[in-house]
Amino acid sequence: MRALASLFHEDGIWILWTGEVWKGRSKIEEGHAEVHKTVFRNSIQRERLEELTFVGPDAAVVRLFSTLTGDERSPDKVVRSRKILIVTKRQSAWRVGWRQNARLARYHARLTRKAMLT
Repeated sequence: MRALASLFHEDGIWILWTGEVWKGRSKIEEGHAEVHKTVFRNSIQRERLEELTFVGPDAAVVRLFSTLTGDERSPDKVVRSRKILIVTKRQSAWRVGWRQNARLARYHARLTRKAMLT
């Protein structure tokens, strides 16, 4: 989890899909380490870049599509989400300043309805 947290500025912000906010690189590392000892211990998350927009010479907005498998509460379920990252360059280093995660409930519901019809 240290490698993941190192992608953030010291004062980075992680907003979870639940709305909880983790402030600071150490909290981001601790939060991930804790949850990966439990329900996400065998999970795999894959990210696909959907958009990268530079909004200035030292700032960019990144949008990712994500899939998560292996949540022990629902081992057969694929959780889909989108993530928005604000990435900035400080002292010659690019790092994440803000990251927010939103689960795609509508996408999941559409797939569930489709499966019920087949």
